Amino acid sequence: MTEKLKPCPFCGAPGERYDIGDSEPDNVGGSVIQCTKCLCSTRVIFGEKAGLYDAWNTRAGAAS
Repeated sequence: MTEKLKPCPFCGAPGERYDIGDSEPDNVGGSVIQCTKCLCSTRVIFGEKAGLYDAWNTRAGAAS
């Protein structure tokens, strides 16, 4: 099951998951969620990716 991503908090465009490969040697093996329009992103997350979608979907001041 793929987790649902909220729209970008800045421009409202969809976000996509990117798994970083050899083209970025400093971050190879990491993953981010990045906006398809304005390119804002989560921090690079390595290893266990359980919090990747939560990092994108969490909004400051949002009620849980």
